Amino acid sequence: MIEKPSTGKAKIFKDGQAIEVQIPTRKNWFEIGFWIVWLCGWLNAEIFGIGQVFDSDRAILEYLFLIVWLTFWTLAGAFTIAGLLWVLTGQEVIVIDSGIMEIGKQMVGFARAKSYDINEIRQLSLNLSRGSGIRETRNKGTIFFPNRDVLKFDYGLATLKFGDGIDEAEGRLLIELFKVNPNFKEKNFV
Repeated sequence: MIEKPSTGKAKIFKDGQAIEVQIPTRKNWFEIGFWIVWLCGWLNAEIFGIGQVFDSDRAILEYLFLIVWLTFWTLAGAFTIAGLLWVLTGQEVIVIDSGIMEIGKQMVGFARAKSYDINEIRQLSLNLSRGSGIRETRNKGTIFFPNRDVLKFDYGLATLKFGDGIDEAEGRLLIELFKVNPNFKEKNFV
């Protein structure tokens, strides 16, 4: 049986000279399952901890320890819930219009984006130095947050990376799409 070619993950919308690219997050179902199970245990300990705080038969040091522990435990749960929501509903959005490239992240009603003047973008290309395995180097991310961004460009004296969730072939397709868009010039790619 012959495999069907991949159609990619990114959704591309064109409106005249404007382009919008939506890249959904990678879904690692084992990781998602682990986070859900962890959150069930977390919730149990959270409820237990809150009950212990309201137990009046505690020494002041025990009470303070419980308050500090519960604060950090609550923060850990909040970060885990945010991470889970990102993996389940998040997407990176790239908008190119009127000489501006906007790169942002969206999830469940939350969005943040940064805008870049396309005239200042240089060396827009594939990011060949991204991490891919468990053991990552300093420039390739960490075990928990690997650098899987497929595209990069220089902006002033900084190199910015984006395009997590797509393969190199899809990254090359996006670069070719940008090259024929009138918002970009040859100087953006050289």
